Amino acid sequence: MGKLSDKPAIADLVAICAARGLKRVIISPGSRNAPLSISFLGHGGFDVQVIGDERSAGFIALGMSQSDHKPTILVCTSGSALLNYLPAVSEAYYQRIPLLILSADRPEEWVDQMEGQTMRQRGSMSNFVNREFHLPQEAGSADRQWYSARLVNDAITATHWPKCGPVHVNIPLKEPLYGQIEASPEPKIIHPSISTPGLPSNYDKLKGEVSEAQKVMVILGLDKTQSVSADTLARLAKKGVVILNETSSNSASPQALSWIDRTIAAIPESERQAFVPDLLITAGGPLVSKRIKTWLRNEKIAAHWHVDEVEAEKDLFQSLTCSIYCAEGPLLEAFASDLPESDPTYLHRWEELHKKVLHSHDDFLSQAPFSDLKAYQTILEMIPSDSIVQMANSAAVRYVQLFPNRPDITYYGNRGVSGIEGCTSTAMGLSTQVERPVFLLSGDMAFRYDGNAFWNDLRPKNLKCIVINNHGGGIFRIIPGPDSTDHLDRAFEAHQENSAEKMARMYDLEYRVVSDEPELKSGMDWLIASQGPAILEVFTPREKNADILREYFEFLGQ
Repeated sequence: MGKLSDKPAIADLVAICAARGLKRVIISPGSRNAPLSISFLGHGGFDVQVIGDERSAGFIALGMSQSDHKPTILVCTSGSALLNYLPAVSEAYYQRIPLLILSADRPEEWVDQMEGQTMRQRGSMSNFVNREFHLPQEAGSADRQWYSARLVNDAITATHWPKCGPVHVNIPLKEPLYGQIEASPEPKIIHPSISTPGLPSNYDKLKGEVSEAQKVMVILGLDKTQSVSADTLARLAKKGVVILNETSSNSASPQALSWIDRTIAAIPESERQAFVPDLLITAGGPLVSKRIKTWLRNEKIAAHWHVDEVEAEKDLFQSLTCSIYCAEGPLLEAFASDLPESDPTYLHRWEELHKKVLHSHDDFLSQAPFSDLKAYQTILEMIPSDSIVQMANSAAVRYVQLFPNRPDITYYGNRGVSGIEGCTSTAMGLSTQVERPVFLLSGDMAFRYDGNAFWNDLRPKNLKCIVINNHGGGIFRIIPGPDSTDHLDRAFEAHQENSAEKMARMYDLEYRVVSDEPELKSGMDWLIASQGPAILEVFTPREKNADILREYFEFLGQ
């Protein structure tokens, strides 16, 4: 161990983080956080990165923790620097990604006294963290040092219990800030022992109700840990259960109907009620599909159960009748084992619709001109096995849902809050923690918005960026509403004739541009073989994309 800060509470904090197994630290440069920076860099037991832009740093940390669900530490100086973490912290909160935010603060007595770089930092993240802590200022006495160490232990535990998520620790620091000592602190380490809950106490009653229902549907949302196996889903389907999932559920199975939007679009109006479940069981995080949310909210579902270990009270479809507080994997596995086989009529109805839609999908795409839709088909077919796909928000994540949920790919996306501002940084962070290829699928607006993702020394060779450039926010040509105004181009789509070439040149990244299907196939071969961070930019016809997508959904419904 090298030199640490001469502030005992800071030296203890760093020693506790090391003893509790935290390894990753991202520091954003500043003066007030100097004791923290000196100590994390001097300790020798941490993988420390320095990222100048706090907003990008927050999302890079989120991507790192996406990879293994272990906390990444963020360190910033006082003042507005902390607020730049908020987009990433809010996303981490709703995705349940563990982060430990350490914000240096000015002395408490100078808050609201016109002192520079000083603001009310306490409570600034209260809506988006599991817990907040405020360390005692200058913990000089033994009792205050013990109290500070206890709070740090509590903060680390709170990143994982009772649910994963971000935790904020605010640390007021007085000058001098740069003192160093040779130290080997031995603070009190509190190791939590967290039990894993089993099946709910009323499992037999729940099993009986599932057995009696004629039309049972399971919908799986965002899941980064693949908590429900393909085998479980296959055995549930054999019991007559309809399973709908999305790519972000990471629960690919031949028995699951993964193309929710395109399947719902094909339900005949006269038969819609026959497809509505008697019993709906939901698990996992947020869903991408707006179609299924709109459809099931408009129907009156007799019974809806949501399964979650800590937040089972979510009523996404306004029909919730039962909150089941347990892990979804063991519960669905138990149902798959214990349920009797039931009348397969409901399942067969969905399977027949799915087959029809699959044929229509293939027929349409075989004739479709080059567009966003056709580009995503080519890209998703060519991504190699054992890759990771990071789906940027807005149009990209929605297009991905129209294509097969490949079991040989892991899908990630910032679907907690679903903003576009940190998608590239998240992919950057994720790619530094894995050896598998990481393919970022992004629109041009989201990619430019997060250009500072490359303003650092991180250059993972496995990061491969695909930018679909339709010259603006193409999604606003798809969703109903914006095109009924006189301001589509300017206020919604924000049309721009830009490219990513200058960004690639600025950061010395490999770059290639394509604008038709043969070029795209060649470009994908180039991207897959690239040996460094690389950008493949795909130009698509801005004014035709939305029309082609509408024609696609109309064709499915015929």
